[in-house]
Amino acid sequence: MSQPQNEFSFEPGTELMRDRARSREEVDECLNSLRNGTLPDSAERQRVDFKEEAGRRGAAGRLLPGTPENTKAADQLANEVASMANTPGGGALIIGVEDRSGDLLGTDLDIEWLRQQIYRRVEVAPEIEERIEQGIRLLVIYVAEAREPVDDTGGRIRWRVGDSSVPVDRGEWWARRQDRSGWDSMARLTAFTLDSVKPAAVAVARDYLARPYVSGWSGTTVTEQISPTT
Repeated sequence: MSQPQNEFSFEPGTELMRDRARSREEVDECLNSLRNGTLPDSAERQRVDFKEEAGRRGAAGRLLPGTPENTKAADQLANEVASMANTPGGGALIIGVEDRSGDLLGTDLDIEWLRQQIYRRVEVAPEIEERIEQGIRLLVIYVAEAREPVDDTGGRIRWRVGDSSVPVDRGEWWARRQDRSGWDSMARLTAFTLDSVKPAAVAVARDYLARPYVSGWSGTTVTEQISPTT
């Protein structure tokens, strides 16, 4: 399921802490909206999604009693975690809330059991915490941005756009990841030296860099900054 590690470096520490703090703030904002009787809009739900626990509906849509272990819910949430992990900045899932109405339904899922079940399915072990809202137990799953694409249980790669999960091409995912990390493919270390560069290639480069639209300078050009011995 895992893909080879990417060849560019990315230090997750500071970025991860900033993303997690932002997710916590947005979870608080969404729950506060529900307390005030307002359903958050799609912009507020870019990084936060409400999920009713799968497998809790019986005949005529009647809500069934919850249980600590629910395989259908684990399948559902593993796919949502994969999608959130593929999304730049990650995000959070609030479990026990009806998606369209914002009604608090609650959940009895065991935190450790759920974390292990998600990991078994998509190899992501998210942070999960309990929240009590208006006397109802909810779970919040915090999902960090993945360092490589995460396939869902169907072998698909999806990420969030607005308040929905949509398919994404693996190449597009890597391009977005590289842009976010500030990686420059031309800045990679190489074993080549200046002696390895052919004079004709240097001449072509000087000609290109001397063009005003490349240098962007009204005075000296890029080539005038390069030593004749370069």
